[in-house]
Amino acid sequence: MLGRDLTFTPSSEEEVPPGINGWVIRSLGIPPPGKPLIPALFVDVGDVSAVVLRSVPTTTTTSNINTITDGNGKGEVTEILVSGNPTSWEEILQFAKRFFPQIETKLQGPFIKPMTVDTTRAETSLGIKWRETGAMLGDVFGQFAQSLESVETEREVGRGNL
Repeated sequence: MLGRDLTFTPSSEEEVPPGINGWVIRSLGIPPPGKPLIPALFVDVGDVSAVVLRSVPTTTTTSNINTITDGNGKGEVTEILVSGNPTSWEEILQFAKRFFPQIETKLQGPFIKPMTVDTTRAETSLGIKWRETGAMLGDVFGQFAQSLESVETEREVGRGNL
């Protein structure tokens, strides 16, 4: 699950965001013959929130999801897979190089075949439209790029150069 991290405030140029955002950033900087730390299988945090909110019935609406018995007769559960639009590390690397050249990219292919997830239930039952991969990556890379600029500015101020 990717998205802008509201808790991330870097204190050094080497610091990357925590969690999955950081794993993606770190993966870009792995020199050959290294491989990404995680598969290129992401979903935007806002999309996950939308799935959760749309799947919970309220006093004025009902959920549009067919439920299945949990097998123990104790209730009903519904399984909904969530995953953003399919992408690959090739696409992620090209995006980073094109739009965020200040982010170090050493990672090189070939990469494993991208994975896909059948998200039909979320799309049809809940009307979910996955956020575009570029917008999702733009949030993560943009936040990190801003943090690099912020740390550099603080360093220059400390040297009396600004």
